[in-house]
Amino acid sequence: MMRLRWILSRFFERLGFAGYLAIAAALGLGLVYFFAWHPTKQALLSVMNKNQAQVEQVSSLSPEEALSQFSTQFPKKNDRVKSIQTIINTAAEMGLGLDSIAYKTTQAQDDLFNHYHVDFNLVGDYADVRQYLATVMAEMPYISLDTLAMDRQDIEDDFIRTRVRFTMHFSL
Repeated sequence: MMRLRWILSRFFERLGFAGYLAIAAALGLGLVYFFAWHPTKQALLSVMNKNQAQVEQVSSLSPEEALSQFSTQFPKKNDRVKSIQTIINTAAEMGLGLDSIAYKTTQAQDDLFNHYHVDFNLVGDYADVRQYLATVMAEMPYISLDTLAMDRQDIEDDFIRTRVRFTMHFSL
C-alpha cells in the first residue's frame, strides 16, 4: 500500500501542468459525452423513428386520403372571424396602430382550401412591428406573409407605416 502511494505521488509530480490539463480535458469530454451528446443522440433517434413511422403511415394512404388528412391540419373556414380578431387584438396588445383593413376570399381550384387575404396598415416602431409579425405567424401557422412594405415619412421619425398582406389558409 505504501509503495502504491509512493508510485502515485511520483506520477503526479512528474505529470506537470500539461498532464493535469490533459486529464481534465479527458474527464470533461467524458462528461460532455454522457450528459450532452448521448442524450441528444437518443432524442434525435427517437424523433427520426417517429417521423419514419409517420412517413410509412402516409405512404400507405391513397392520394385522396393523404390530401384529406393534410387538410385536417388547417382550421375550418368558419374560424375566419376568430383569426382576424387575433390579428387585431395582437396589434392592440403591442401598441400598434391598425387601420384600413380589407378582406378578400379566394377558393382553391381543388376545392379543398379557402384562402382569405387580409390587407392592412400598421403604424409603430420597427422593433414592435417586427415582433408583431413574428408573434402572429407563430400563433397561427396557417398564415403566410405575402406583402410587407415599410415607409418612413421622415428619416428622424421613430414610427414607420407598414403595409401588410397576410393570407390565411382554411379547410372547407
